[in-house]
Formats: sequence, C-alpha cells, structure tokens
Amino acid sequence: MNEAALFTERRLANFSGRAGGVCSVPMLWLVLAALVLVRALPAGAQQEQTRPAQPTFVYLTPDEALQEAFPKAARFRVDTLRLSLEQRRALAKKLRQPELDSLFIVHLAYNAEGHFLGYATIMNEVGKYEPITFVVGVDPRFRVKKVAVMVYRESRGGQVRQPRFLYQFRNKSARDPLQPGRDIINISGATLSVRAISRGVKKALHILSFWYGTHPPQGGRRSEP
Repeated sequence: MNEAALFTERRLANFSGRAGGVCSVPMLWLVLAALVLVRALPAGAQQEQTRPAQPTFVYLTPDEALQEAFPKAARFRVDTLRLSLEQRRALAKKLRQPELDSLFIVHLAYNAEGHFLGYATIMNEVGKYEPITFVVGVDPRFRVKKVAVMVYRESRGGQVRQPRFLYQFRNKSARDPLQPGRDIINISGATLSVRAISRGVKKALHILSFWYGTHPPQGGRRSEP
C-alpha cells in the first residue's frame, strides 16, 4: 500500500475511534471517498509524484556528434529506413527486445573524394527514468567505430560518457553479445545506463547489418534491403 493510502486509512481509524467510535456521516463519506481516489491511482502515477526531477546535460549537438563519429567526413546523406511489421518483429526477436519503431534514421558519411566511410545513427535508450541520447558510428564492415553520449538526463550514472567506458564498444559487431558482465564491463552505480548504451549499440548494429548487408549504399542512391 502506498503512503497516501496508508495515511488515509489511519485518519479513518482515528475518526471512528473518537467519541466512543462515533463518526459523523458526512465526514465518514469524505474520508472513504479520499481513500478510494488514492487507491484508484495507477501505480505509475503514484511513482511519478515521488520521482525526483532529473537534470539534463548536453554534451554534443547532432552535427557535432556526426563529426565525432566520422572526423574525416566531408558530407552526410540522410537515409530513412522504413521497416515492415515482419522485419521489426524478426529483429526484435533476434535482439530479445520489444518491437522496434518502423522508422530508423541513418546518416551516411562520405569523405571529400566521395568515398563511403560508414554509418552514423543517433539512438535514444531509457536508462533509469529518462532516455540517454548517443551516436553510434559504424564502419562499412558493420563494426563499431565510435560511440559518444550526446545528452544525459539522469542525476547518477553519467560515467557512461567517459571514453574509457565507451572505447570497449570499438570493433564490436552484431555477432558479439554486447551484454554487461559478458563482453561489456559494468559500472557500479550506473548499471541501468550501461545496459541502455549496450542495448542501443546492439540494436544499431543489427538494423544496419540487416538493411545494408547485401545492398551497401552507392553514391547518392538510396539502397533497399
């Protein structure tokens, strides 16, 4: 029972115990109505009332994040992937995650000579309460090139933005577990954030390798799976 309901029940007991157990009818109905209202609140709403306000730390803008992922890129081309229901379900089953969104935005990186450098995608994965926004850079062979935190919205767990933590994702592919405690070192006090980053990197790798695996991008043309 939550604290508000417990408090209301205690008040009801106090009222009924006064004056030899006599309580006025209007007051009794008022207390009963308050108790019903408190108990009717969804658990999420009750928790929302006690959830502390979370700070927001912005470390990179989208443009800065793309350049962080591919410093030698002269231009980026946006590719919008539209996943069918069957594709989303197949990927979700492989990832052991809830059903994915139907749209997935990819930034294709090219150097000044027009050579393709790789893929960059901006991910949002929930940590403890709020989403963590980060960029995942992937080379043409579908190995992680760079991971960088863009926006962190929690009061704790911010250690996941440190290079010594993020560096361990380098060269990972969709064939790797990408699980804390297996091939990703956990951080005490930041477990949920570590899981969120790992989950997002794994999701990006699987979607990119699925979509572009047999149809890599060529020039300015859009590729289809």
